[in-house]
Amino acid sequence: LHYSRHLLPYDLSMFLWLLALWIGMRPEPPARISCACGLLGGAAFVIYNGHWLAVGVCLATHVLWRPGSVAAAVRRAVRA
Repeated sequence: LHYSRHLLPYDLSMFLWLLALWIGMRPEPPARISCACGLLGGAAFVIYNGHWLAVGVCLATHVLWRPGSVAAAVRRAVRA
């Protein structure tokens, strides 16, 4: 119960990369979605760098989630 009054960096980081994953899998135009996913993933990594693998999986899922050409996946990766 000691931690119930505090927001730990681990929790905030997990919230941000899960939010990035949720936003990154939405079927909307990928330009702003890719930027939002990259910014949230970057913020999650900066807050708690122990989640580097989860952020990487989140961004890889965003890039590879939608079917399409390799060029479209590269554009999503560069934007993110």
